[in-house]
Amino acid sequence: MAGLFDQYEAASVADNRNRQTRNIETSTYDAETTSSGKPRVMNPIFSKRRINFRPQAPISHLVVGNGNLLIALTNNTLIRIDTEKPDSEQQPIELTRPYDEKIHSIFLDPTGHHSLISLVSQDVLYLYKNSQKYRHLPKLKGLVIDSVGWNRVSSGPQGTGEILIGTNKGVIWETELLAPDDHKIFIASAVEQYAKQVFNLGRDSSVSITSLAFERLPSTTSDRRYFIILTTPDRLYQFIGSVPQSVDPPVFLNIFMYEGKPASFLELPGSFGYSELKLFHPVFKELPRKFAWLAGPGVYYGLMDTDVEPGCQTVTKDAELFSYPVTTNTNPLSILLTEFHILLLYEDCVRIMCVLNGQLVLEDNYQSRYGSMKRIIRDSMKGTIWSYSDQHVFKYSVEDETRDVWKIYLEMEDFSSALKHCDGNVSQMNQVRLKEAEYFFNRNEFSNSAECFAKTDALFGETALKFLSVGNDAALRVFLVRKLEGLRLGDRAQVAMLLCWLVELHLDGMAGSDRLTVQSELRRILSLPLVKPVLSDCQSTIYNLISCHGNTEDYVYFASLIKDADRVVAHHLSRSEFPAAISYLMKYGDVNLIYKFSPTLMEHASSACVDAFIQLRGRLNPRELMPALVQYETSGASSRNQQNQAIRYLEFAVSSLSHTDPAYTTTY
Repeated sequence: MAGLFDQYEAASVADNRNRQTRNIETSTYDAETTSSGKPRVMNPIFSKRRINFRPQAPISHLVVGNGNLLIALTNNTLIRIDTEKPDSEQQPIELTRPYDEKIHSIFLDPTGHHSLISLVSQDVLYLYKNSQKYRHLPKLKGLVIDSVGWNRVSSGPQGTGEILIGTNKGVIWETELLAPDDHKIFIASAVEQYAKQVFNLGRDSSVSITSLAFERLPSTTSDRRYFIILTTPDRLYQFIGSVPQSVDPPVFLNIFMYEGKPASFLELPGSFGYSELKLFHPVFKELPRKFAWLAGPGVYYGLMDTDVEPGCQTVTKDAELFSYPVTTNTNPLSILLTEFHILLLYEDCVRIMCVLNGQLVLEDNYQSRYGSMKRIIRDSMKGTIWSYSDQHVFKYSVEDETRDVWKIYLEMEDFSSALKHCDGNVSQMNQVRLKEAEYFFNRNEFSNSAECFAKTDALFGETALKFLSVGNDAALRVFLVRKLEGLRLGDRAQVAMLLCWLVELHLDGMAGSDRLTVQSELRRILSLPLVKPVLSDCQSTIYNLISCHGNTEDYVYFASLIKDADRVVAHHLSRSEFPAAISYLMKYGDVNLIYKFSPTLMEHASSACVDAFIQLRGRLNPRELMPALVQYETSGASSRNQQNQAIRYLEFAVSSLSHTDPAYTTTY
């Protein structure tokens, strides 16, 4: 057995060497190694750089949308930066308010056109992208805004569509903003088209709406379906409902519960006075797939189910609570969600957790000279990530975020997901399948283990011995078959070795209760296009194996498969199956074989044999049949038939085939 393994491994190594020589110009290397096999130095997935911007006063707020930064300074100055034209002149906008007036918050829609500035004095200002003039919004006066739910579908240069505003008092308002026409000097059109209160969480006590978002859901009717998700410092609320296609504002009033009915919510204990909710959209216009809520006890993370049925009141699923990394006593200030990571901003660093297992994967520190960090945000249209302190602004680059995802899924024993995220990397896929194979083997799922092992570069001999050691021939057959199917037409030596072993294993397996299944599988293997070219090399061995098992049925099948007609006919004759022998000779059509076996057939089945001779007409040379005909006459076989079959054929040869050879006529 060891000799067979050694031969197979040697043939495999030689074949691989030949393939590498043939494919040297098109070969690719594992992304984690260099061409010399040494580990490749990988850049961090997340890396930051400080942008060239030094404000005249400390930064209080920063928002981004579609490549446009809007920065608020503590001296009530607004600065706009087009990140695609960073060297363009920055025109500051000074708010004409008393110097002691403070900006409470600023918001910028995803398209970068519309911004809201909420002041501590309960005034709300509006600033358009291309304008140097801000406008007061009288219909929103009296509000201190903590969150805005922008309309990702309708927002554009002309307006925002319906949006939701969350206040520090727990009240939610609906409004719509239209871009002002600055060319109208004497008639100033209102920016806010309306302002309506649609819900109130602060009836009992004031509570901040810390985050607010809504999305339009798929609908099977003409009505528009929406979900609304919002947070307070310790609660997460969800609302799902429909509104008619044509409805007067406020549009979202019917989606919120009526007054007097309690809203459903999830409450987490241990609030530290604020929270932040982030949704992850793979593409800007697509519905979100994931969410992460920065709350007191940790990050509440899960998936978004936007295919919810009518009547369902939640779009979150598979949620879990990740504890904050135990590396500091301070609380995180802000959160950002990517496809596979959660970025937690602290005063002096960003700690990055993987959403698959909640583990800390990177801690990115800021130098103390940059000041205390304030917030981390993402441009939902451009996908860029930004963070800022009171003195500096940083931009993060994300490089190949998915490159380690396969490893994490592998550690979690989620093999299908691990393979999916290998992105065709052969080395990574091999590692996944090896671990999956061992996983199944250790659980006695040997056939599944064999399927996996066959797709790896595990040593052939060692793997085969694993299944031999547990006495599971069925799994060994699976392993060998998959190895065989993975070979090429040029791998003749390996194909031949595997084939002979498989024949023996299947012949042994036919002794069991599933004989027909094993036999069918063996015949499938023998008929493989990869196998047929080497059958002639192995026919002696295979005949001996089948004969040793006394399996005449498969002996005949194999002889027929390789068109070894001599053996097939001889087998039928040895079992006195004369009609079967004649039928096979007629089907095979080799006249030399007919001449060879005609004496025996004339002796034992002369009538059927002559019928066959006559059917073949001119394809046979009657002279070549004379020995059989003479033997038929001299053996006395003719006396056992009512009609002399030799004479019958000679009559046919003379009358129908017009043969005039004297030998025929003399005999006749």
